[in-house]
Amino acid sequence: MTSIETAPAFTPPPIAVPLAAEAPELWVLLWSQSQNALHIERLRDTLKSSRDAFADDRQMDYVPLYVGDRDGADLVADTVRPIVRNRAEKRDCTLRFPTDFLS
Repeated sequence: MTSIETAPAFTPPPIAVPLAAEAPELWVLLWSQSQNALHIERLRDTLKSSRDAFADDRQMDYVPLYVGDRDGADLVADTVRPIVRNRAEKRDCTLRFPTDFLS
């Protein structure tokens, strides 16, 4: 009788990146299909979440739509926001954007 071996735990290798002074900070615009929501975060945070999901063998809901500078992420978010709102109306759900909470 053979024993079933479990896979070793995944430990991500260190990420080789240029020095901070050499590389601009990159931002990611993400879209969650299940929540029909947009989210902007630093690329390093997106990659950490993705590596953690891989290590835990769990699904990720967020789809990257843009990677670049923060202004570009905001511009693309503004461009696709009407599509997201239209989908929300079709789903008959309420959307919440950061601007919804501003007085």
